[in-house]
Amino acid sequence: MTSEERREARYQRRVRERQEKRLARSKACGDFEQVFSFDNLFQSGLLCCKNVGWKCSTQRYRMDIVGNTAKTRGALLNGTYKSRGFYEFELYDRGKWRHIRSVHISERVVQRTLCDKVVSPLFQSAFIYDNAASIKGKGIDFAMDRLNCHLQRHYRRHGLKGGILVFDFTNYFGDAQHWTVREELARRVHDVRTRNLANTFLENFGPVGYGLGSQISQQAALMLPNRLDHVIKQELGIEGYGRYMDDGYLIHEDMSYLKKCLARIKEVCAELGIRLNERKTKIRPISHGIVFLKTKFILTETGRVLRKMSRASMRAMKRKLFPLIGAGGTHRLQAAGREKPCRKRFQPVRSSAVVICGSNVTAGGQIAHVDSPETQPCNVPGPVRRNDKLHPLAVGHLQNPHAVSLSAHKTVFFHPIKLRIMSDVWIHPMPPCII
Repeated sequence: MTSEERREARYQRRVRERQEKRLARSKACGDFEQVFSFDNLFQSGLLCCKNVGWKCSTQRYRMDIVGNTAKTRGALLNGTYKSRGFYEFELYDRGKWRHIRSVHISERVVQRTLCDKVVSPLFQSAFIYDNAASIKGKGIDFAMDRLNCHLQRHYRRHGLKGGILVFDFTNYFGDAQHWTVREELARRVHDVRTRNLANTFLENFGPVGYGLGSQISQQAALMLPNRLDHVIKQELGIEGYGRYMDDGYLIHEDMSYLKKCLARIKEVCAELGIRLNERKTKIRPISHGIVFLKTKFILTETGRVLRKMSRASMRAMKRKLFPLIGAGGTHRLQAAGREKPCRKRFQPVRSSAVVICGSNVTAGGQIAHVDSPETQPCNVPGPVRRNDKLHPLAVGHLQNPHAVSLSAHKTVFFHPIKLRIMSDVWIHPMPPCII
């Protein structure tokens, strides 16, 4: 036996061992009847109704949850289960309009059972550690903490030498190909009926693309670029790599090597049917920082990592806070027995401020009378000086669970971004009021 034959034999042995492990994990999840047992469907129904009890469809389902669970399980076992279609609507989220295709509560229960009991455990065993989206115990904070870790680790080894490759996918959900996830289901799910049900849910979105609004589409979108993750980690040898859904980054000490990595990434994306966003995909020196998940990360000369909110997020926050003060400029309010004009909304420092005067609290141009009880000061006694950090009680006023009482004839301006107090006042705690 030659060396090439021995190498091929070892490779085939490893392939068989990996497939045996995948089969063992799939059998541990159970067959179709075990996955969609009454208890699993009932528990999934309770979880799906959690935090959405205000919906009429959820209330109707919850009123007869036992009967609905039995009916759904009977249809699944008899092979007569059919999807009820989508509720489609547009949602403006994070600066763009998104087309949502939500499913009915009864179908959401089936998808949750399928994903929690089969799809998620089997798919997540193949994910890299730095794949952070839609996974229990991870998320946006985890992804940003991992970027912090990668930047600090790079600084300890190479200082500020090197660069960062940032990439983004264009129309990720809309252009997603089904054949990649279909092949992974065939490799990892041994039960034919369970696999066919998962493929049916994915095919309901059409021949191409996955819709936003269902759990199965989130899991499929996580698996789609999984091969790219392993190519970057194993073939290209990039340790400082992380991805959150369609956003990713690579950190390396050699800028020219990052260009080769970008060429390889384009090849793999073309094979998977994924399009890169050329405008957002770029290579920058590590000293210039990186924008990831709407946050700018800056690696300083001392190795400290700074996080700053992006300008786009700041503008979005301002737009959300503008309605709190009305149109601005033309409105007047009665405060402390006299008229005071509102600050113009586009002033550079005190734009879109919330004004609280004396014993009257105003928000959105509406005046709400609040008594001024003589209560003791907050936990840190003493006057709140200009540019001091905003007290939690005052933050609560913006979030509307509590109000704040000020000493007479004093005015405070809350900056919408810095959240700092712009004048000298006393702040007293107050019970919830009508604001």
